[in-house]
Amino acid sequence: MKNKEIFAFKAEHIHSLRNLKHIHHIMKIIKKNQIFLIKMIFFKKSIFAFSCGQGK
Repeated sequence: MKNKEIFAFKAEHIHSLRNLKHIHHIMKIIKKNQIFLIKMIFFKKSIFAFSCGQGK
């Protein structure tokens, strides 16, 4: 998938914070894609902080 498609798809799933497997998968993608990381911080700062906290 293209970056925009991945971002749109993953952003939908982030809304379900109960599903930490999705968040873990998102974090893996973010590590591979710095542009996606920047978009994520800008789009959902609180969600990004939450997912980072869960990852560590």
